[in-house]
Amino acid sequence: MEIAITLPSSVKGSDKTKPPLFCTLLGVIVLDDSHIRLLFPTGQCCDMAAAIKLARNIVPGVTTISTYAGKVPDTEYRRVGKKWEAARPG
Repeated sequence: MEIAITLPSSVKGSDKTKPPLFCTLLGVIVLDDSHIRLLFPTGQCCDMAAAIKLARNIVPGVTTISTYAGKVPDTEYRRVGKKWEAARPG
């Protein structure tokens, strides 16, 4: 199952998308019931806690969050037990 959620241009870059992520969210892709992908513009990264909160609101059982800056994989957040860890892909 893969579901893509693209934000309308009226939302992209607005102040509503920056706090608390501290970046512009372009879209969300739900890869399955435990993995979600967050899409940001090239050169931007997000706040880890805010990304986890956003992803858990969309997919409550998420255990892996992949972030992309443009078309490039940026950071992957993984839940290990009750703790979240950040890692660079690759």
